[in-house]
Amino acid sequence: MPQQPRIHAPLTLDDLTQDLVWPKLLKAGQLALRPSRLGIAMVFVIVLFLLGSTANRKDGDTNTNVLQTTAIKVALDVNMMRQGVAPEGEENNGGARLGRMMFAIFASTPAYLARTAPWVFFLVL
Repeated sequence: MPQQPRIHAPLTLDDLTQDLVWPKLLKAGQLALRPSRLGIAMVFVIVLFLLGSTANRKDGDTNTNVLQTTAIKVALDVNMMRQGVAPEGEENNGGARLGRMMFAIFASTPAYLARTAPWVFFLVL
């Protein structure tokens, strides 16, 4: 018995992009900017600030905001990294300088926060 040729439906763009991830990612922004999600995000940020303030008072530091000073320290380290590994006039040890800045951001700053304000550290963690 001779085999009959298969008849396929015409190939569409939807068939080609059905399993791709990037078209779905392009729709994620539209979903994230819905008013209900923006409201939930705003409530989350306000609650986070209130918890941070409460933890700051619990740690006994009412004169300064620990989260603000920590954020400023991290921002300064990141800004130094953005300016370049080796500043003008210093062409050697660029990798070591970058390593010190990365260590400061990811190890020294969290350790300092854990020592000085454990409740705030717990919330940030």
